[in-house]
Order: sequence, then structure tokens, then C-alpha cells
Amino acid sequence: MPTLPDGREVRGLTIDAMGCLVTLEDPVPALGRLVAGRGEPREPADLKRALKAEIAHYRAHHALARDADAMRDLQRECAALIARELHLAGSVDEAFVDGFLACLEFTVLPGVVPALERVRAAGVPMVVVSNWDWGLPEHLERLGLAPYFAGVVTSGREGVAKPDPRIFTPALRLLDLPPDAVAHLGDEDLDRDGAAAADLAFLEPPVATLPDRLGIA
Repeated sequence: MPTLPDGREVRGLTIDAMGCLVTLEDPVPALGRLVAGRGEPREPADLKRALKAEIAHYRAHHALARDADAMRDLQRECAALIARELHLAGSVDEAFVDGFLACLEFTVLPGVVPALERVRAAGVPMVVVSNWDWGLPEHLERLGLAPYFAGVVTSGREGVAKPDPRIFTPALRLLDLPPDAVAHLGDEDLDRDGAAAADLAFLEPPVATLPDRLGIA
């Protein structure tokens, strides 16, 4: 049975998505091309500033994106915020929203897939628990990560976000395990605090070294 360094057995895992399974490629070059294509080029520093504001808005509101329509509304808000921050003269139509979303390219972090394969082969079920909107399952499917997990729990679907321990309740149901048999792997204080509040053990990234840390051959 996989065990933590303190000897506690781990029969199931929850894993955060951003910074643990996937990362966001630098969106500045793509956003620069998008606005330049509209005839409104902007300096990289201005693009970074606009993206910083957009990220802050997204993080504050992602838990409201609980279905496809609400998620699209949030995407429109974020694209409109980018346009305001960059003082773009053109309209923020659906094509611009889609163009902005295309700038946000997620990729799988190194070593994640081999590690997930080893954990799965050891018979340890896993569930993604992430502060993300309704659309995360689609991203994981596209990146080839979905088959490794028994399910995906997001703040957008549940209406609560880490560190609120309630976000772990559906994950425990999917795993069919009690909290003291599960560990959560995350990269932020809200992961650590949420896991503690839900009575889960806590593991830091990277996922790539997870099998070795759990004693999985």
C-alpha cells in the first residue's frame, strides 16, 4: 500500500490541476498577435498588465461559472476586461472572445503522465480537485489526462472553492473513501489549508516524483 513519509497509508488521491498537472504557456506573444491583427498593436508590458488584471478577475469569479452559459459569460467578461485594459477601439465580439481564449494554451507538465501511469497501475484511484471553471474536464480530455482520473471536481461546478473543505466532499464520494485514507496534492496555501480543513493529508508537487514519494514501484 502506498504510504506517506510519516507511515500513513494512502488509498486515494486528489490532485490540483494548475501548477500540478498542467501549466499555462506564456500568453503574451499570442495576445500580441491577436491585437496586432486588429491593427492595434501593444507593447509587451501593456499586454502583461492586462493579463494580470484578467487573471485577478477570473480567480475572483470562476466559481460562478457553473454551466456552459455561465462559463461563456465569464469568458466574455474576461475578454472585455482585456480590451478595456488595452484601450482597444474595436468591438469585443464573439470572434475576439474566441481569439482571446485561443491565446490561453495549457500543456501537461513534464513527468506527469508517467507518474499517473504508475499510480494508476498501483491501484490508487485519483480525482482532480481544482479551483477552475466548468470547462476543466474538456481541457483534461484534450490533453489526454482524463482517463487517469475517476472524476473532476471544480469550483465552477460545485460553487465552492478551496480552501473551503466542501469542495473535497464530491471527490471523496467519487473515491468512495474516508478523508483519512486520502491525500491531496496541490501547489498553493489554499490547497494545504483546504486539505487540512477536510482532514486530508497534504502533498506538495511535483506530480512527477509522486510515485517514488509514496513508495510505488
